[in-house]
Amino acid sequence: ALNGLPTVSYIIPTMYRVEYTLQLLNDLNQQTLLPNEVIVIDATPLGPSEILPYNPENYNFNLIAKTQESKGSCNARNEAIDLCSGEYIIFGDDDIRIPPNFIENHIRFLQTNNADACNGLDIRAEHHTNDLTHLTERLVELESKPKKAGVAMSFSNANSCVKRLLVKQLNGNDANF
Repeated sequence: ALNGLPTVSYIIPTMYRVEYTLQLLNDLNQQTLLPNEVIVIDATPLGPSEILPYNPENYNFNLIAKTQESKGSCNARNEAIDLCSGEYIIFGDDDIRIPPNFIENHIRFLQTNNADACNGLDIRAEHHTNDLTHLTERLVELESKPKKAGVAMSFSNANSCVKRLLVKQLNGNDANF
């Protein structure tokens, strides 16, 4: 069981991949620990009469979707960080699929290991129509490979969970990388 009722903000930067993003939003809507908010920063150029295709009424969390004001995925994440209010921030790419216990597992891992940040596997969906069966098949392929928990010299924004206070101390992502 989780300690307390942790609040989670989930960040998705995207560009030209609405189908993937909508699929991920549906996965997030099925979580055993729902995010309090999901922030989508979409860099897809819109015409004068176009609007972002994300409907907050479709989800059991607060969906904040906005057009990216800067350039680059690091800057998109920084724009989203400024909108986060959760105790934890999960950074996810738009082209992933996640099982229903994804968020709960991240938080449980951090609480169990008394850690402030973690990286998970980064398994990209091959097509937006891939379902969780495809993800399960890919995970089975990886089952025989050793898994480690510890300190790493690298960090990936594709599948990571960090205490928001730590992200704020670091001033977000360094746009030079």
